[in-house]
Amino acid sequence: MQSLQGARASQCHFAHSRCLSRASRVIGAHRATCRAAAAPAAPASAAQPHQAVPHELPLFPVQPIGVFLPGMTKTLHLYEPHFIAMVEEAMASPHKLMATAVLEPYMGGQQQPGSSSSPDSSEAGGSSGSSGSSGDSSSSVEAEAERAASRGEDAAGGPGSFVGGYNFSLSCGCLVQVLSAKPYTGGYLVRIRGEGRLGISGLPQTGPYMRAQVYPLPDQPLAAGEEGRQALQRQAEHLQDIMRDVQNLSSKFRCDETAALQQAMRWLHGSPLTPGISAGPAGLAGDGAAAEGAGALMGEATAAGAGGEEMEGEEEEEVFDPELAVRLSWAALQWLPFSTTEERMRIVRSRLLAMDTRDVAARLGLAAEAMAEARAALAARVALKEAAAFGQ
Repeated sequence: MQSLQGARASQCHFAHSRCLSRASRVIGAHRATCRAAAAPAAPASAAQPHQAVPHELPLFPVQPIGVFLPGMTKTLHLYEPHFIAMVEEAMASPHKLMATAVLEPYMGGQQQPGSSSSPDSSEAGGSSGSSGSSGDSSSSVEAEAERAASRGEDAAGGPGSFVGGYNFSLSCGCLVQVLSAKPYTGGYLVRIRGEGRLGISGLPQTGPYMRAQVYPLPDQPLAAGEEGRQALQRQAEHLQDIMRDVQNLSSKFRCDETAALQQAMRWLHGSPLTPGISAGPAGLAGDGAAAEGAGALMGEATAAGAGGEEMEGEEEEEVFDPELAVRLSWAALQWLPFSTTEERMRIVRSRLLAMDTRDVAARLGLAAEAMAEARAALAARVALKEAAAFGQ
């Protein structure tokens, strides 16, 4: 009898031990999951390495009014056979990338009315850039012309432009990712998103669709010095405040423009496929190294411990990421809900000017001016809508 009771006690003790072991494993796994969830997210620019841009890509030409910018998302209905072949090639590739560019008549260096290389472009760039002597300006223009000529480009048409023969030019190149392509009435509904600016150095194929030789065209590196860096940060914060107001006002309307604006703001904090700004002096390059530990535009300091406990005795410095400032300058230039034709044309002009400059400070100022004006018009429309709803 005693041996039977001892055997039962031994079995109960063994079962109890197994239950405790299983419970400890479950608790340990739960704690590990909580720690992983509480850990600060990696910065967007450091989440993934930059993707190598293929040397040749299918090219979708657009008119100046349809200039495509990084951060823009658009759905196209393509039904012509050559465009269908272009989309099928892009979708069959592992990277699902293509390019867009503004196609314009070329008149031997003469300016086109309303083109991306209008006289206002040089004035805007000159007013926002750093001042210098006329000799330095002319020498830099000549140097840029020589570099452009060596690549078969037209310096007068903007950075990265290409002259094909003597009758047309390609400018404002943009790297585009094909997000989806769904069959629709004999063609495709293609959803694309701009990822970065491109330069065009050649056009090896023109039929049945265009293929272009391309290369990344990031912004110029930031000048050495803390003053310029702080000034750029203030510009980015100012534009961020404007876009916060624009988002709040746009949320009053349900339309395609509101959805496009929200998608652009989400793209802002995504992982860049290509660098938006050239590497410069140590600590100023927009290659993601300076953004370590930053998860927002201004790199707000994070102090998250396991289980939500605050870390004591450790303070993280705020880090300014020029890469995200570049992306903000692109993503901000969006059409707003129920804009008039005149307001849309102003945004188009700002987009063309933005593509013509490689100075991120100049583009931030351009975007802030354009979107502050658009914000005022949108606020007036919201006020009218609320007054009409109150009257009913």
